[in-house]
Parts: sequence; C-alpha cells; structure tokens
Amino acid sequence: MEFKKASRDTNFDDFINGAEETANSSTTNTKNKEKSEDKQIILKLPKDLCQEIEKRITKRVKGLSLKDFTKQFLLEDNPFLTDEAMLKIYQETSFYKLNIAEYIKQKLGFIVIANKEEGEKSRLLKQKLVIYSKEEKELLKEKAEALNLPIHRYNLIKLKIGIVTTNLFNQEEMQKIIKESSKENLSPKEYISNKILK
Repeated sequence: MEFKKASRDTNFDDFINGAEETANSSTTNTKNKEKSEDKQIILKLPKDLCQEIEKRITKRVKGLSLKDFTKQFLLEDNPFLTDEAMLKIYQETSFYKLNIAEYIKQKLGFIVIANKEEGEKSRLLKQKLVIYSKEEKELLKEKAEALNLPIHRYNLIKLKIGIVTTNLFNQEEMQKIIKESSKENLSPKEYISNKILK
C-alpha cells in the first residue's frame, strides 16, 4: 500500500478520501492480478473428436461453445467410469485398434467380441485454448499425475472415452448394470470400472 504524506495545510477529510482511493486502486490491482493468474491450456484434439464434440453440443447443449463444453466435461467426473478404467480402455483400444463402445460392452458381457475400429482416424489436430482458474488447472494436474500422465494426455483420454460413454447404454443394458451392481453392493460406476479393470 502506498502512503500519502500530509502537510499542515491539507484538509484532514481530503487526506482520508485520498488514502481510501489509493487502497481501492490497490484492491483492484490485486483482483486483476488474480484474474491474470487464470491458466490457459491449449488442447490439441484430433479433428474427428472435435467434430464429435460439436455434434453433441448441437444435439444436447445448444448455446454452449466448444471451449465451455470441453472445460465443463473435463472438470466433471465420468458417471460410468473411474479415471483408471478410462486409461485402461484407452490403452487397450489404441493398441488393438478396437471400437471403444464395443470394447466396453464386451467387458460387460453385452456382446461377444469387439470389432476393429472402422476407417482411418484423422491425424489432423485442432488446437483449442481453454481458460481455467488456478484451482481448476491444479485439480486436472493432480488427476493426471495420479495416473502418471501429462495433463494433455489425461484431457484427451477423458474427452475421448467420455464422449463415447455419454449415451452408450440402452435402457435394458442399464437395468442389467443396476441389478448386477446392487447384487455386489457396488455403485453402477464401481461395477462397470471393476469389470473393465479385470
């Protein structure tokens, strides 16, 4: 805080007002500094994944930008899978070039075998700048470090698997998951994740 000098000729009320203005400008500077501490993350996403995300936004959350949707999606927990299960799905399907949705359904016994991924995946990357608060970036960093992943890889995996699992199960499959998970005293998320990790 800057201190003002008072002379004998200074009106005391004017002096106090001047000190308050200095204090207020100092508070504004602090707020601006906090805002500037927001963290920018550049997401490098495959072009086809960006197109899939844009489709989801158009269908379900109109008026939400790709950046806002992506940020919200990354910060929320996946309702069906733990981070460990998502990593395993990503590793296995990437290595064997399997369809992600079918791989998950195979693990749960809904289909016999997952097919190979159809078509060549786009190698083109789109860059998206997403602004996070310091706390939000720290949260993502902690989650990534828990899996021994760089934050960019964690974000890609979470988006890729998350988009696929949004409307993955039909009503009959969901009822079976709920029934089986309650038999084992697990939540549906724990049940599905355990099946994936076996």
